[in-house]
Formats: sequence, C-alpha cells, structure tokens
Amino acid sequence: MKITKIEVGELATNCYFLINDDKCIVVDPGGEAPKIINFLENNSLQLIGYLITHNHPDHVMALNDLSNKYHIGPYISDDLFTFETIKTPGHTEDSVCYYFEQDKLMLTGDTLFKETIGRSDLLGGNRKDLFNSLELLMAYPSETSIFPGHGESSTLANEKEHNRWLQ
Repeated sequence: MKITKIEVGELATNCYFLINDDKCIVVDPGGEAPKIINFLENNSLQLIGYLITHNHPDHVMALNDLSNKYHIGPYISDDLFTFETIKTPGHTEDSVCYYFEQDKLMLTGDTLFKETIGRSDLLGGNRKDLFNSLELLMAYPSETSIFPGHGESSTLANEKEHNRWLQ
C-alpha cells in the first residue's frame, strides 16, 4: 500500500490517499473537493470509500461532494485494505485512529501529532480521555509510522522519545 498526502482547507488538514494498485481510499477529505478530485483523476485512481478520524468540519467538508460524485460510503476493512479501528476519544468523543498492521502505519487524526497532541478543550473534548487514548496508542509497535490530521508524519518511537506530553 502507498500513502500520499495533500493539504486541504483553511486549517491545512492532511487529506490522505491510501492506494493499492488503482484503488484508493480517501482519509479526512477536509475541504477543497476539486483539489481532491483532480488528484484522483490525474493519478487514474478509483475511489472506493472513505475513512474519517473525527467529525470536525476541517476533516469532512469535502465528503458530501466526493460521496455524490463517486457514490461511495465509509470503507470497511477487507483483503485490499486491512486495518484496525481504534477508538481514541479525547479530542472529540468520536475520534478514532486507523492502524494498518501489515504496513506498520497509523492514521492518528487530531489525537497525536508529531511531538505534540490534540486539543481537548473544544466541544466534545476530554483531557482524561485523550491521555487514556494516547496510552493505548503507545502500546503499538514503536516502528509504526504515524500520519496525523495536521503537520508532519512521525513514528511512535520518535513520539515516545521526544513528545513531552507522553513522558
């Protein structure tokens, strides 16, 4: 599986494309639907579903446009894209992360960023839940690459060593 990122929307949300052959899942289509559609068409990708890490507008604003154009729904794990959905409340009540064991990668949304963590002071956030969720994520293999909802990617090993919130 290949993963590609583009930034979309006013808050520079990371929109990811998970690609297997010519099949693709979009993760957190947070705005700028034409930009997402152009990426799909320029790379001759067939969009077969979407994943959302949480329901904040900056992560879902292009979802209706994509769903209407491609007639897609939420992606359910199968042989093509196999993953575990991890409930990680704290940033929001509905926050989840997606772990792809075979590829050792995790999409962390706004729960965990490179060397920092998500906010818990917004509506639906809960600091205690966030730290419980972070503790859960730290149990995954250290070599796991993380792909957050904003900013740069990292690894769990780097976060365990350099993220002051996890010390």
